[in-house]
Amino acid sequence: MAKRSFLVSRLKLILIIQMMPQTIKMVAKKDTLDIVSNHSEQSATTYDPNSEETTNNECDDYDEDNFETALESFEAYTRIKRSKRATEEVLHGTDWESVNYSLTKLQCNEDEITGLCVNDKYLVVQCHIEGGIDVYDRVTLKLLYRLNGHEYGGQCVELSGDNILYSASMDFSLKSWNLETQKQIDSATDHCDYVQCLAVKTGEFDMIATGGRGDREIFVYKASKAGKFAKQHCLRGHTGWIIQLLFDTENHLLSGSEDATIRLWHVGSGEMIHVISQDAGISCLAASKLKNKQDNVILFGDREGKLSYLDLETLQVLHLLPNILIGTGKYCRSSKYHDKAVDNAFLTDNGYLITVSAGSKFLKIWKIKTSLEYGYTEEDELPEFDLESTEVRELQILRDHTDYLTCIKVFGNTIYSSCSDGEIYMHSFPDEGTFPHYEMAVDADDDTASAVMLDKKGTGVVARPESATELCLGPGRCHTGKTGIVKSSSSFQVSFSFKKCSSSTTLSVDGKLKLKPKHDVKNDVIFEEDDEEWDPDDDDSSNDSSDDPNDYTYTSDDSDLGEFENSD
Repeated sequence: MAKRSFLVSRLKLILIIQMMPQTIKMVAKKDTLDIVSNHSEQSATTYDPNSEETTNNECDDYDEDNFETALESFEAYTRIKRSKRATEEVLHGTDWESVNYSLTKLQCNEDEITGLCVNDKYLVVQCHIEGGIDVYDRVTLKLLYRLNGHEYGGQCVELSGDNILYSASMDFSLKSWNLETQKQIDSATDHCDYVQCLAVKTGEFDMIATGGRGDREIFVYKASKAGKFAKQHCLRGHTGWIIQLLFDTENHLLSGSEDATIRLWHVGSGEMIHVISQDAGISCLAASKLKNKQDNVILFGDREGKLSYLDLETLQVLHLLPNILIGTGKYCRSSKYHDKAVDNAFLTDNGYLITVSAGSKFLKIWKIKTSLEYGYTEEDELPEFDLESTEVRELQILRDHTDYLTCIKVFGNTIYSSCSDGEIYMHSFPDEGTFPHYEMAVDADDDTASAVMLDKKGTGVVARPESATELCLGPGRCHTGKTGIVKSSSSFQVSFSFKKCSSSTTLSVDGKLKLKPKHDVKNDVIFEEDDEEWDPDDDDSSNDSSDDPNDYTYTSDDSDLGEFENSD
Protein backbone atom coordinates (compact mmCIF):
# COMPACT_ATOMS: atom_id res chain seq x y z
CA MET A 1 0.00 0.00 0.00
CA ALA A 2 2.90 2.36 0.85
CA LYS A 3 4.56 1.55 -2.46
CA ARG A 4 1.38 2.31 -4.36
CA SER A 5 1.06 5.69 -2.58
CA PHE A 6 4.67 6.52 -3.50
CA LEU A 7 4.05 5.72 -7.16
CA VAL A 8 0.95 7.89 -7.21
CA SER A 9 2.90 10.82 -5.76
CA ARG A 10 5.63 10.29 -8.31
CA LEU A 11 3.14 10.37 -11.15
CA LYS A 12 1.75 13.67 -9.84
CA LEU A 13 5.20 15.23 -10.06
CA ILE A 14 5.76 13.95 -13.60
CA LEU A 15 2.40 15.26 -14.77
CA ILE A 16 3.27 18.70 -13.34
CA ILE A 17 6.52 18.68 -15.27
CA GLN A 18 4.68 17.78 -18.49
CA MET A 19 2.56 20.91 -18.17
CA MET A 20 5.65 23.17 -17.87
CA PRO A 21 6.82 25.27 -20.83
CA GLN A 22 9.04 23.21 -23.07
CA THR A 23 11.82 25.75 -23.28
CA ILE A 24 13.23 28.14 -20.71
CA LYS A 25 15.64 30.71 -22.06
CA MET A 26 17.89 33.20 -20.35
CA VAL A 27 19.43 35.59 -22.85
CA ALA A 28 22.46 37.73 -22.04
CA LYS A 29 24.61 40.11 -24.08
CA LYS A 30 27.06 37.53 -25.29
CA ASP A 31 25.85 33.96 -24.87
CA THR A 32 22.49 32.28 -24.56
CA LEU A 33 21.74 29.58 -22.06
CA ASP A 34 18.99 27.23 -23.16
CA ILE A 35 17.48 24.80 -20.74
CA VAL A 36 14.98 22.51 -22.38
CA SER A 37 12.76 20.22 -20.38
CA ASN A 38 13.05 16.69 -21.69
CA HIS A 39 9.52 15.52 -21.19
CA SER A 40 7.41 13.21 -23.31
CA GLU A 41 5.72 14.47 -26.48
CA GLN A 42 2.52 12.74 -25.44
CA SER A 43 -0.42 14.90 -24.45
CA ALA A 44 -1.12 15.30 -20.74
CA THR A 45 -3.79 13.05 -19.33
CA THR A 46 -6.15 13.79 -16.49
CA TYR A 47 -5.17 12.10 -13.27
CA ASP A 48 -7.90 10.03 -11.62
CA PRO A 49 -6.91 8.53 -8.28
CA ASN A 50 -9.72 6.00 -8.48
CA SER A 51 -8.67 4.66 -11.83
CA GLU A 52 -7.07 1.23 -11.56
CA GLU A 53 -5.56 1.66 -15.01
CA THR A 54 -3.81 4.82 -13.89
CA THR A 55 -2.50 3.47 -10.64
CA ASN A 56 -1.47 0.04 -11.86
CA ASN A 57 -0.42 0.38 -15.48
CA GLU A 58 0.81 3.91 -16.16
CA CYS A 59 2.79 4.18 -12.94
CA ASP A 60 4.72 1.03 -13.73
CA ASP A 61 5.84 2.54 -17.07
CA TYR A 62 8.04 5.06 -15.24
CA ASP A 63 11.18 3.50 -13.88
CA GLU A 64 13.49 5.04 -11.30
CA ASP A 65 15.77 6.68 -13.91
CA ASN A 66 12.88 8.58 -15.48
CA PHE A 67 11.82 9.77 -12.06
CA GLU A 68 15.31 11.09 -11.23
CA THR A 69 15.51 12.90 -14.60
CA ALA A 70 12.10 14.47 -14.11
CA LEU A 71 12.99 15.57 -10.60
CA GLU A 72 16.23 17.21 -11.77
CA SER A 73 14.35 19.08 -14.52
CA PHE A 74 11.77 20.27 -12.03
CA GLU A 75 14.41 21.50 -9.58
CA ALA A 76 16.34 23.27 -12.33
CA TYR A 77 13.20 25.01 -13.57
CA THR A 78 12.14 26.26 -10.15
CA ARG A 79 15.68 27.31 -9.21
CA ILE A 80 16.11 29.41 -12.35
CA LYS A 81 12.67 30.90 -11.96
CA ARG A 82 13.33 31.88 -8.34
CA SER A 83 16.80 33.31 -8.78
CA LYS A 84 16.73 36.78 -10.26
CA ARG A 85 20.50 37.01 -9.87
CA ALA A 86 21.34 33.96 -11.98
CA THR A 87 21.76 36.04 -15.12
CA GLU A 88 24.74 35.84 -17.37
CA GLU A 89 27.02 38.85 -17.55
CA VAL A 90 29.77 40.04 -19.84
CA LEU A 91 33.03 39.91 -17.91
CA HIS A 92 36.32 41.27 -19.21
CA GLY A 93 39.51 39.51 -18.20
CA THR A 94 39.90 36.52 -15.92
CA ASP A 95 36.83 35.20 -14.13
CA TRP A 96 38.23 34.93 -10.60
CA GLU A 97 34.71 34.24 -9.36
CA SER A 98 34.39 31.02 -11.33
CA VAL A 99 34.38 27.62 -9.66
CA ASN A 100 35.69 26.07 -12.90
CA TYR A 101 39.32 26.60 -11.96
CA SER A 102 42.02 23.94 -12.30
CA LEU A 103 44.68 23.06 -9.74
CA THR A 104 48.20 21.93 -10.63
CA LYS A 105 50.85 21.05 -8.06
CA LEU A 106 54.62 21.16 -8.55
CA GLN A 107 56.86 19.41 -6.04
CA CYS A 108 59.96 21.57 -5.82
CA ASN A 109 62.00 21.02 -2.71
CA GLU A 110 61.84 19.61 0.76
CA ASP A 111 62.72 23.06 2.06
CA GLU A 112 60.00 25.64 2.69
CA ILE A 113 59.37 27.91 -0.32
CA THR A 114 59.35 31.57 0.72
CA GLY A 115 59.90 33.46 -2.56
CA LEU A 116 58.19 33.28 -5.97
CA CYS A 117 58.26 35.32 -9.17
CA VAL A 118 56.84 34.57 -12.62
CA ASN A 119 57.01 35.90 -16.18
CA ASP A 120 56.13 34.48 -19.59
CA LYS A 121 59.19 32.22 -19.67
CA TYR A 122 60.28 31.46 -16.12
CA LEU A 123 59.02 30.41 -12.72
CA VAL A 124 61.63 31.30 -10.09
CA VAL A 125 61.64 29.70 -6.62
CA GLN A 126 63.54 30.81 -3.51
CA CYS A 127 63.67 28.73 -0.34
CA HIS A 128 63.82 29.58 3.34
CA ILE A 129 67.17 27.98 4.26
CA GLU A 130 68.96 26.83 1.10
CA GLY A 131 70.78 29.58 -0.76
CA GLY A 132 70.21 28.15 -4.24
CA ILE A 133 67.49 29.67 -6.46
CA ASP A 134 65.67 27.21 -8.75
CA VAL A 135 64.52 28.31 -12.20
CA TYR A 136 61.68 26.40 -13.91
CA ASP A 137 60.12 26.61 -17.34
CA ARG A 138 56.74 28.23 -16.68
CA VAL A 139 54.91 26.22 -19.36
CA THR A 140 56.43 22.73 -18.99
CA LEU A 141 57.24 23.15 -15.25
CA LYS A 142 60.61 21.51 -15.92
CA LEU A 143 63.54 22.45 -13.69
CA LEU A 144 66.05 24.25 -15.91
CA TYR A 145 68.90 25.03 -13.51
CA ARG A 146 69.85 26.34 -10.08
CA LEU A 147 71.54 29.69 -9.40
CA ASN A 148 74.14 29.41 -6.65
CA GLY A 149 75.59 32.48 -4.97
CA HIS A 150 73.59 33.31 -1.85
CA GLU A 151 74.80 31.79 1.41
CA TYR A 152 71.28 31.57 2.86
CA GLY A 153 67.74 31.55 1.64
CA GLY A 154 65.32 34.47 1.54
CA GLN A 155 61.95 35.71 0.38
CA CYS A 156 62.84 38.36 -2.18
CA VAL A 157 62.97 37.58 -5.91
CA GLU A 158 61.77 39.86 -8.72
CA LEU A 159 62.05 39.63 -12.52
CA SER A 160 62.77 42.54 -14.86
CA GLY A 161 62.10 42.07 -18.54
CA ASP A 162 62.68 38.62 -19.96
CA ASN A 163 66.05 37.65 -18.52
CA ILE A 164 67.11 39.81 -15.55
CA LEU A 165 66.48 38.52 -12.03
CA TYR A 166 67.02 40.41 -8.77
CA SER A 167 67.27 38.51 -5.49
CA ALA A 168 67.90 39.42 -1.87
CA SER A 169 68.63 37.09 0.99
CA MET A 170 69.25 36.56 4.68
CA ASP A 171 72.97 36.87 3.89
CA PHE A 172 72.38 40.69 3.77
CA SER A 173 73.04 40.87 0.01
CA LEU A 174 71.26 41.97 -3.17
CA LYS A 175 72.24 40.21 -6.39
CA SER A 176 71.36 40.46 -10.09
CA TRP A 177 71.37 37.53 -12.52
CA ASN A 178 71.21 36.92 -16.26
CA LEU A 179 68.86 33.99 -16.78
CA GLU A 180 70.05 33.35 -20.34
CA THR A 181 73.70 32.94 -19.40
CA GLN A 182 72.83 31.61 -15.90
CA LYS A 183 75.50 33.93 -14.46
CA GLN A 184 75.53 36.43 -11.60
CA ILE A 185 75.87 40.03 -12.85
CA ASP A 186 76.38 42.15 -9.74
CA SER A 187 76.07 42.10 -5.96
CA ALA A 188 75.59 44.72 -3.22
CA THR A 189 75.95 44.18 0.52
CA ASP A 190 74.91 47.40 2.23
CA HIS A 191 72.51 45.98 4.81
CA CYS A 192 73.80 44.77 8.16
CA ASP A 193 70.87 42.41 8.75
CA TYR A 194 68.41 40.22 6.80
CA VAL A 195 66.82 41.77 3.72
CA GLN A 196 63.11 41.60 4.39
CA CYS A 197 61.57 42.99 1.17
CA LEU A 198 62.43 44.00 -2.39
CA ALA A 199 60.70 46.29 -4.90
CA VAL A 200 61.57 46.84 -8.57
CA LYS A 201 60.37 49.55 -10.95
CA THR A 202 61.20 48.89 -14.60
CA GLY A 203 61.75 51.50 -17.29
CA GLU A 204 64.69 52.96 -19.22
CA PHE A 205 66.67 51.82 -16.20
CA ASP A 206 65.50 49.78 -13.24
CA MET A 207 64.97 51.28 -9.79
CA ILE A 208 65.47 48.79 -6.96
CA ALA A 209 64.69 49.27 -3.28
CA THR A 210 65.50 46.85 -0.45
CA GLY A 211 64.15 46.97 3.10
CA GLY A 212 66.06 45.61 6.07
CA ARG A 213 64.80 43.75 9.08
CA GLY A 214 67.07 44.52 12.01
CA ASP A 215 68.84 47.57 10.59
CA ARG A 216 65.47 49.21 9.65
CA GLU A 217 67.03 50.88 6.63
CA ILE A 218 65.97 51.21 3.00
CA PHE A 219 68.57 51.24 0.23
CA VAL A 220 67.69 52.56 -3.22
CA TYR A 221 69.66 51.51 -6.31
CA LYS A 222 69.64 52.37 -9.98
CA ALA A 223 70.39 49.40 -12.23
CA SER A 224 71.43 49.48 -15.87
CA LYS A 225 69.80 47.28 -18.49
CA ALA A 226 72.72 44.91 -17.99
CA GLY A 227 71.90 44.64 -14.27
CA LYS A 228 74.78 46.67 -12.78
CA PHE A 229 73.97 48.47 -9.49
CA ALA A 230 74.56 52.11 -8.56
CA LYS A 231 73.52 53.01 -5.01
CA GLN A 232 71.40 56.17 -4.76
CA HIS A 233 70.16 56.63 -1.19
CA CYS A 234 69.98 55.13 2.28
CA LEU A 235 66.59 56.04 3.77
CA ARG A 236 66.28 56.09 7.55
CA GLY A 237 63.36 56.87 9.82
CA HIS A 238 61.49 53.64 10.51
CA THR A 239 61.80 52.15 13.97
CA GLY A 240 60.54 48.67 13.05
CA TRP A 241 61.12 46.04 10.41
CA ILE A 242 60.54 47.21 6.85
CA ILE A 243 57.75 44.89 5.72
CA GLN A 244 56.98 46.03 2.17
CA LEU A 245 58.07 48.62 -0.40
CA LEU A 246 56.08 50.01 -3.32
CA PHE A 247 57.09 52.31 -6.19
CA ASP A 248 54.42 54.45 -7.79
CA THR A 249 54.38 55.52 -11.44
CA GLU A 250 55.86 58.85 -10.43
CA ASN A 251 59.14 59.38 -8.60
CA HIS A 252 57.97 58.18 -5.19
CA LEU A 253 58.53 55.18 -2.93
CA LEU A 254 56.16 53.99 -0.18
CA SER A 255 57.34 51.90 2.75
CA GLY A 256 55.31 50.03 5.35
CA SER A 257 56.80 48.96 8.65
CA GLU A 258 56.12 47.11 11.89
CA ASP A 259 56.36 50.50 13.59
CA ALA A 260 52.74 51.11 12.43
CA THR A 261 53.68 53.83 9.91
CA ILE A 262 53.56 54.26 6.16
CA ARG A 263 56.17 56.67 4.83
CA LEU A 264 56.30 58.41 1.45
CA TRP A 265 59.75 59.15 0.06
CA HIS A 266 60.99 61.12 -2.95
CA VAL A 267 63.22 58.76 -4.91
CA GLY A 268 65.25 61.50 -6.58
CA SER A 269 66.23 63.43 -3.45
CA GLY A 270 65.75 60.76 -0.78
CA GLU A 271 63.58 63.17 1.19
CA MET A 272 60.75 61.85 3.39
CA ILE A 273 57.50 63.58 2.36
CA HIS A 274 54.82 62.14 4.65
CA VAL A 275 54.45 59.88 7.68
CA ILE A 276 51.02 58.24 8.11
CA SER A 277 50.62 56.58 11.51
CA GLN A 278 48.26 53.70 12.23
CA ASP A 279 47.13 51.64 15.23
CA ALA A 280 48.85 48.42 14.12
CA GLY A 281 51.92 47.35 12.18
CA ILE A 282 51.70 47.44 8.39
CA SER A 283 51.59 44.02 6.72
CA CYS A 284 51.21 44.74 2.97
CA LEU A 285 50.96 47.50 0.35
CA ALA A 286 49.30 47.46 -3.08
CA ALA A 287 48.57 50.11 -5.70
CA SER A 288 44.88 50.63 -6.35
CA LYS A 289 43.45 49.86 -9.79
CA LEU A 290 41.26 52.98 -9.84
CA LYS A 291 41.54 54.83 -13.15
CA ASN A 292 44.14 57.63 -12.91
CA LYS A 293 44.25 57.12 -9.14
CA GLN A 294 46.95 54.45 -8.94
CA ASP A 295 49.46 56.91 -7.48
CA ASN A 296 47.03 58.68 -5.18
CA VAL A 297 45.10 55.79 -3.62
CA ILE A 298 46.95 52.92 -1.96
CA LEU A 299 45.54 49.72 -0.46
CA PHE A 300 47.32 48.50 2.68
CA GLY A 301 46.85 45.83 5.32
CA ASP A 302 47.73 45.81 9.01
CA ARG A 303 48.44 43.30 11.77
CA GLU A 304 44.84 43.42 12.98
CA GLY A 305 43.60 41.78 9.77
CA LYS A 306 42.12 44.95 8.26
CA LEU A 307 42.49 46.38 4.74
CA SER A 308 42.26 50.13 4.12
CA TYR A 309 42.44 52.77 1.43
CA LEU A 310 45.00 55.57 1.87
CA ASP A 311 44.37 58.74 -0.13
CA LEU A 312 47.78 60.36 -0.50
CA GLU A 313 46.25 63.67 -1.60
CA THR A 314 44.23 64.16 1.59
CA LEU A 315 46.14 61.64 3.80
CA GLN A 316 42.75 60.22 4.73
CA VAL A 317 42.52 56.53 5.68
CA LEU A 318 39.30 54.56 5.10
CA HIS A 319 39.00 51.09 6.58
CA LEU A 320 37.21 48.74 4.15
CA LEU A 321 34.70 46.56 6.03
CA PRO A 322 34.01 43.42 4.00
CA ASN A 323 30.91 41.27 3.76
CA ILE A 324 32.29 37.92 4.89
CA LEU A 325 30.80 34.50 4.20
CA ILE A 326 29.14 32.89 7.22
CA GLY A 327 27.28 30.24 5.20
CA THR A 328 26.10 29.47 1.69
CA GLY A 329 24.85 32.79 0.35
CA LYS A 330 24.95 34.27 3.87
CA TYR A 331 27.01 37.38 4.51
CA CYS A 332 27.81 39.52 7.49
CA ARG A 333 29.78 42.75 7.75
CA SER A 334 33.04 42.46 9.67
CA SER A 335 36.33 44.30 10.00
CA LYS A 336 38.69 41.40 9.32
CA TYR A 337 39.68 39.62 6.11
CA HIS A 338 41.70 36.93 7.86
CA ASP A 339 41.95 36.00 11.52
CA LYS A 340 45.51 37.26 11.42
CA ALA A 341 47.29 39.87 9.31
CA VAL A 342 46.73 40.14 5.54
CA ASP A 343 50.31 39.49 4.42
CA ASN A 344 49.68 39.69 0.68
CA ALA A 345 46.97 41.50 -1.27
CA PHE A 346 46.68 41.54 -5.05
CA LEU A 347 44.21 43.71 -6.98
CA THR A 348 43.19 42.61 -10.47
CA ASP A 349 42.35 44.88 -13.38
CA ASN A 350 38.70 43.75 -13.45
CA GLY A 351 37.70 44.39 -9.85
CA TYR A 352 38.81 41.39 -7.81
CA LEU A 353 40.95 41.15 -4.69
CA ILE A 354 43.08 38.15 -3.71
CA THR A 355 44.36 37.95 -0.13
CA VAL A 356 46.62 35.63 1.85
CA SER A 357 47.57 35.44 5.51
CA ALA A 358 50.72 33.70 6.71
CA GLY A 359 48.72 32.50 9.73
CA SER A 360 46.12 30.74 7.57
CA LYS A 361 45.84 27.83 5.15
CA PHE A 362 43.18 29.63 3.12
CA LEU A 363 43.50 31.79 0.04
CA LYS A 364 40.53 34.13 -0.35
CA ILE A 365 39.01 35.86 -3.37
CA TRP A 366 36.88 38.99 -3.03
CA LYS A 367 34.93 41.37 -5.24
CA ILE A 368 35.90 45.00 -4.65
CA LYS A 369 33.91 47.85 -6.18
CA THR A 370 34.44 51.58 -5.72
CA SER A 371 31.65 53.73 -7.11
CA LEU A 372 32.15 56.92 -9.09
CA GLU A 373 31.16 60.28 -7.66
CA TYR A 374 27.86 61.66 -8.92
CA GLY A 375 28.25 63.25 -12.35
CA TYR A 376 31.25 61.17 -13.44
CA THR A 377 31.39 58.21 -15.83
CA GLU A 378 34.01 55.60 -16.60
CA GLU A 379 34.69 57.31 -19.92
CA ASP A 380 35.94 60.48 -18.21
CA GLU A 381 39.68 61.01 -18.42
CA LEU A 382 39.88 62.13 -14.78
CA PRO A 383 36.99 60.48 -12.93
CA GLU A 384 36.40 61.05 -9.23
CA PHE A 385 35.66 58.05 -7.03
CA ASP A 386 33.51 57.83 -3.93
CA LEU A 387 35.96 55.92 -1.73
CA GLU A 388 33.53 55.83 1.19
CA SER A 389 31.11 53.68 -0.83
CA THR A 390 33.71 51.00 -1.61
CA GLU A 391 32.08 47.60 -1.20
CA VAL A 392 34.06 44.38 -0.64
CA ARG A 393 32.36 40.98 -0.72
CA GLU A 394 33.92 37.58 -0.13
CA LEU A 395 33.39 35.20 -3.06
CA GLN A 396 35.19 31.97 -2.37
CA ILE A 397 37.91 30.36 -0.26
CA LEU A 398 40.55 28.05 -1.76
CA ARG A 399 41.26 25.36 0.83
CA ASP A 400 43.74 23.16 -1.01
CA HIS A 401 46.89 23.97 0.97
CA THR A 402 48.05 21.51 3.59
CA ASP A 403 49.82 24.02 5.83
CA TYR A 404 50.15 27.74 6.50
CA LEU A 405 50.79 29.81 3.38
CA THR A 406 54.23 31.32 2.87
CA CYS A 407 54.13 33.20 -0.45
CA ILE A 408 51.88 34.08 -3.37
CA LYS A 409 52.24 35.53 -6.86
CA VAL A 410 49.53 36.26 -9.43
CA PHE A 411 50.42 36.11 -13.12
CA GLY A 412 47.88 36.10 -15.95
CA ASN A 413 44.96 33.91 -14.96
CA THR A 414 46.90 31.84 -12.41
CA ILE A 415 47.55 32.17 -8.70
CA TYR A 416 50.94 30.72 -7.75
CA SER A 417 51.24 29.98 -4.04
CA SER A 418 53.09 27.75 -1.64
CA CYS A 419 53.09 26.58 1.94
CA SER A 420 55.65 24.75 4.07
CA ASP A 421 55.17 21.42 2.24
CA GLY A 422 57.61 22.42 -0.53
CA GLU A 423 54.96 22.38 -3.28
CA ILE A 424 53.75 25.15 -5.59
CA TYR A 425 49.97 25.30 -6.01
CA MET A 426 48.79 26.76 -9.31
CA HIS A 427 45.10 27.71 -9.43
CA SER A 428 44.22 28.61 -13.03
CA PHE A 429 40.94 30.41 -13.66
CA PRO A 430 39.04 30.65 -16.98
CA ASP A 431 39.57 33.68 -19.18
CA GLU A 432 36.86 35.83 -20.70
CA GLY A 433 34.43 33.82 -22.83
CA THR A 434 35.65 30.38 -21.72
CA PHE A 435 32.60 29.80 -19.54
CA PRO A 436 29.47 31.90 -18.91
CA HIS A 437 30.01 34.19 -15.94
CA TYR A 438 27.55 34.16 -13.04
CA GLU A 439 27.72 36.11 -9.83
CA MET A 440 27.95 34.11 -6.63
CA ALA A 441 24.54 33.32 -5.19
CA VAL A 442 23.28 35.32 -2.23
CA ASP A 443 20.48 34.42 0.09
CA ALA A 444 18.86 37.81 0.64
CA ASP A 445 18.13 40.83 -1.53
CA ASP A 446 20.38 43.06 0.55
CA ASP A 447 23.23 40.52 0.33
CA THR A 448 23.68 40.48 4.11
CA ALA A 449 22.47 38.34 6.93
CA SER A 450 22.29 39.02 10.63
CA ALA A 451 24.82 37.32 12.85
CA VAL A 452 25.06 37.11 16.62
CA MET A 453 28.34 36.95 18.47
CA LEU A 454 29.05 36.96 22.20
CA ASP A 455 31.46 39.44 23.67
CA LYS A 456 34.69 38.40 25.37
CA LYS A 457 32.89 37.66 28.62
CA GLY A 458 30.38 35.44 26.84
CA THR A 459 27.38 37.37 28.11
CA GLY A 460 26.48 40.29 25.85
CA VAL A 461 25.73 40.45 22.14
CA VAL A 462 27.77 42.74 19.92
CA ALA A 463 26.42 44.39 16.79
CA ARG A 464 27.93 44.13 13.32
CA PRO A 465 29.07 47.24 11.43
CA GLU A 466 26.49 48.58 9.01
CA SER A 467 28.51 50.86 6.72
CA ALA A 468 30.91 49.62 4.04
CA THR A 469 33.78 51.83 5.25
CA GLU A 470 34.87 53.61 8.38
CA LEU A 471 37.04 56.71 8.58
CA CYS A 472 40.22 56.16 10.59
CA LEU A 473 40.41 58.61 13.49
CA GLY A 474 44.10 58.05 14.04
CA PRO A 475 46.23 56.05 16.50
CA GLY A 476 44.58 55.60 19.88
CA ARG A 477 41.23 56.98 18.70
CA CYS A 478 40.19 54.61 15.89
CA HIS A 479 37.63 52.00 17.00
CA THR A 480 37.59 49.90 13.82
CA GLY A 481 38.42 46.32 14.71
CA LYS A 482 38.07 47.04 18.42
CA THR A 483 34.29 46.56 18.65
CA GLY A 484 31.62 44.69 16.75
CA ILE A 485 32.30 41.45 14.87
CA VAL A 486 36.06 41.10 14.65
CA LYS A 487 36.20 37.64 13.12
CA SER A 488 36.87 36.54 9.56
CA SER A 489 34.94 33.88 7.65
CA SER A 490 37.52 31.31 8.75
CA SER A 491 36.11 31.59 12.29
CA PHE A 492 32.52 30.82 11.33
CA GLN A 493 32.90 27.06 11.57
CA VAL A 494 31.20 24.76 14.04
CA SER A 495 33.84 23.68 16.52
CA PHE A 496 33.28 22.64 20.10
CA SER A 497 34.43 20.12 22.66
CA PHE A 498 33.13 18.85 25.97
CA LYS A 499 35.01 19.35 29.22
CA LYS A 500 34.61 18.24 32.79
CA CYS A 501 32.26 20.26 34.93
CA SER A 502 33.90 22.60 37.38
CA SER A 503 30.89 22.43 39.68
CA SER A 504 27.83 20.35 40.33
CA THR A 505 25.48 22.97 38.97
CA THR A 506 26.89 23.83 35.54
CA LEU A 507 28.27 22.21 32.43
CA SER A 508 30.66 24.19 30.21
CA VAL A 509 31.30 23.93 26.48
CA ASP A 510 34.65 25.55 25.54
CA GLY A 511 34.28 27.64 28.66
CA LYS A 512 31.65 29.85 27.05
CA LEU A 513 28.26 28.15 27.07
CA LYS A 514 26.94 26.99 30.44
CA LEU A 515 24.10 24.52 30.83
CA LYS A 516 22.38 23.44 34.03
CA PRO A 517 22.12 19.64 34.36
CA LYS A 518 18.88 17.94 35.31
CA HIS A 519 20.47 16.14 38.23
CA ASP A 520 23.09 17.09 40.78
CA VAL A 521 26.09 14.90 39.99
CA LYS A 522 29.65 16.04 40.57
CA ASN A 523 32.31 15.79 37.86
CA ASP A 524 29.98 14.65 35.10
CA VAL A 525 31.57 14.09 31.70
CA ILE A 526 29.70 14.06 28.41
CA PHE A 527 31.07 11.73 25.76
CA GLU A 528 30.45 11.50 22.05
CA GLU A 529 27.96 8.91 20.92
CA ASP A 530 29.40 5.77 19.36
CA ASP A 531 29.04 5.28 15.63
CA GLU A 532 27.19 1.99 16.27
CA GLU A 533 23.46 2.55 15.96
CA TRP A 534 21.28 1.75 18.95
CA ASP A 535 18.78 -0.99 18.34
CA PRO A 536 15.57 -0.50 20.37
CA ASP A 537 14.74 -4.20 19.91
CA ASP A 538 18.00 -5.31 21.52
CA ASP A 539 17.45 -7.80 24.33
CA ASP A 540 19.73 -5.82 26.66
CA SER A 541 17.25 -2.96 26.73
CA SER A 542 14.59 -5.16 28.33
CA ASN A 543 16.52 -5.22 31.59
CA ASP A 544 16.33 -1.46 32.08
CA SER A 545 14.02 -0.30 34.84
CA SER A 546 13.06 3.04 33.28
CA ASP A 547 9.45 3.48 32.20
CA ASP A 548 10.61 5.28 29.06
CA PRO A 549 12.97 3.01 27.08
CA ASN A 550 14.11 5.94 24.92
CA ASP A 551 15.26 8.14 27.83
CA TYR A 552 19.01 7.52 27.91
CA THR A 553 21.98 9.62 28.88
CA TYR A 554 25.70 9.18 29.35
CA THR A 555 27.00 9.22 32.91
CA SER A 556 30.39 8.38 34.30
CA ASP A 557 32.40 7.88 37.41
CA ASP A 558 36.08 7.33 38.08
CA SER A 559 35.79 3.55 37.88
CA ASP A 560 34.08 3.25 34.52
CA LEU A 561 34.13 6.20 32.12
CA GLY A 562 32.42 4.33 29.35
CA GLU A 563 29.37 3.05 31.25
CA PHE A 564 26.05 3.55 29.52
CA GLU A 565 23.19 3.84 32.00
CA ASN A 566 19.52 4.58 32.07
CA SER A 567 18.75 8.11 33.32
CA ASP A 568 16.68 8.60 36.40
